[in-house]
Amino acid sequence: MGVLSAVAATSERIVEVGGIEWRLRRVTSADLMRVGYAAMVAAAPDLSRLQAAANDPAMLASTLAEMGPRGLERLETTRHATVCAAMVAQRAVGAEEWEEDRLVMSQGDEGEGRVWIRRIPAAWIERLATEANDLAGGGAEVAALLASFRGPTRAAGDARPPRKKVRTHAA
Repeated sequence: MGVLSAVAATSERIVEVGGIEWRLRRVTSADLMRVGYAAMVAAAPDLSRLQAAANDPAMLASTLAEMGPRGLERLETTRHATVCAAMVAQRAVGAEEWEEDRLVMSQGDEGEGRVWIRRIPAAWIERLATEANDLAGGGAEVAALLASFRGPTRAAGDARPPRKKVRTHAA
């Protein structure tokens, strides 16, 4: 497997939630635009505050209380948009065929092959959003993968091969 093939392989993940296998892909801003949620930036401060508080239960409770109802609503909408954008296909565990039904943000967009995201249990959405965010922030995973292609002579942070230092001074 070549370097680009290996990196491409890290752009999708299969996650089992609720007896269903969900195939998720790395989310881009274009994907979020496609699902109709271009205002993702509005939730960025809330998300960064929550991530900073994630390991401290008291700080997390305080941060959630400070966000208020509007902040929590933005957070939920962000999770929904992320899952809608990340989902590629789904199938029952053990099934061979993938179904390519899409999740949509608006109930009015529901129809043949499209399911309103609020019909999916909240616990499932939480887990899928976490997996999609982990996949989108997969920089560490990609860096480790790329490091495996480097020979043992290179330092972990050195992407370039060793070379001679040649410097001449003008006389």
